Amino acid sequence: ASIPDGAQALVTATALPREAPPFPQLPEGPPGPVMDDPETIPADSDELAAALPTGTELHEFWRSPDLVASPELGLRPGEQRGAGEQAERLEGIDYALLSTVQLVEAEPEALPLLAPAVAQGALPRSADELLVSGSLAARLGLSIGDEVGLIAPPDHGWRSSEGNTIAAMNDSERGFRVAGIAEGAESGNPDAVGERAWSTAGWL
Repeated sequence: ASIPDGAQALVTATALPREAPPFPQLPEGPPGPVMDDPETIPADSDELAAALPTGTELHEFWRSPDLVASPELGLRPGEQRGAGEQAERLEGIDYALLSTVQLVEAEPEALPLLAPAVAQGALPRSADELLVSGSLAARLGLSIGDEVGLIAPPDHGWRSSEGNTIAAMNDSERGFRVAGIAEGAESGNPDAVGERAWSTAGWL
């Protein structure tokens, strides 16, 4: 309720007992470590909206664990399978065309708020498309229209403010088509720095 009118804010939701103190929304990020209560159902968007000024828009987004990206996985856009189902394909892969990357997925209305400026191409219009950082495109030799695959690691059991994303993606891989390449650090958006990718919600 302390968010000023007209401001954009990041709100973190976690499952805590209703009688517990409110979860503080600090400018530097949520306090930690956070221990979700598995017996508690977290507040939904309607409950969150009731605590915010009338007319406030709420949009969901998710950040992945570190993924492995490569254009040599043979995954078609939208194709999803268990990691290692075609392990023999990895035997001849060019390891220079591998990179770690964090994927940010968002509702279509939220993606323009989270993604950096686009230098080439356009923002993803479907869950089969990716916007990739300029550094990732350079490292993997990606151009608009190229296909690239992402591999998620097994669930290691640890949790953070990113919630259950690692469990949702557990040991799977998915293919995408490059729809856009983002500007670099000069865009002023911290998400534009490093190996990053953005898409509309679909995998997570």
